[in-house]
Amino acid sequence: MSRTFTITLGETDYTISQLPTGPADKWRKLMETVLLPIVQTAATAGEVDISSLAETSAFVQAVSTVFINSPATIRGLLFEYAPVLEQNKVTILETAYDDEIFAGFVEVLRRVYPFGTILSRISEIGLGR
Repeated sequence: MSRTFTITLGETDYTISQLPTGPADKWRKLMETVLLPIVQTAATAGEVDISSLAETSAFVQAVSTVFINSPATIRGLLFEYAPVLEQNKVTILETAYDDEIFAGFVEVLRRVYPFGTILSRISEIGLGR
């Protein structure tokens, strides 16, 4: 099995080395910390009293903030996983598209969470290549 994979960002191919289990554990912990607000926001959806303007407004604001910031959040996690991407950050920010970033992120997830069937399905519904 190859321990490198290639993603395309802004018409440039970047070869990324898969992280060994120790560094991958650290990256997963970072991802958990960074993505926790998204999960927590989604988890509170059923608890919002829609008859309360204050609660509904607060929930909509939280969801908006999470989703508005999500491309930058995913991009930051991708850069953190692959130093080659961080080294080319300026070029990537000027030439890559959000869908390429998300596809690259899915490729990283395939390596750090090798649950092939689940991630293949995510890819099939349009989040990956």
